[in-house]
Amino acid sequence: MLQSIRLEAPDGQFRPNCLAAEPSLNLMAAGDPGRGMVVVYNLYGAIQGTIQIQPGGHRQALSLDYLGRLWVCRPQAGAVSIYGLRGGSWALLQELPLDRPYAVAMSPFGSGIVAEPGRLSFVRF
Repeated sequence: MLQSIRLEAPDGQFRPNCLAAEPSLNLMAAGDPGRGMVVVYNLYGAIQGTIQIQPGGHRQALSLDYLGRLWVCRPQAGAVSIYGLRGGSWALLQELPLDRPYAVAMSPFGSGIVAEPGRLSFVRF
């Protein structure tokens, strides 16, 4: 049986263009670069948090790793921002300085790859 759940935006003006999901942790993230906002949902559509940050415009500018951390490519800031849940809200854990990172993908084994203009950067955690 196929089921569709309409996700509600915090303010009704949300237009995401980058999405990430980590089904094993029951999390999804959607980013709207125009509004400077990332919203994290559970897989039932309930909002789990909102982060005021401008993700890049690439559809893979967000990724969730197997520990539940959210990786946000921010080419305009020259960094990947890594967020995690701390005390019930999303907090910045670390900034990874790179040259205009625009896409990120995480493996389920504690590693990932970040795309920058003309090169790829391998990350391990």
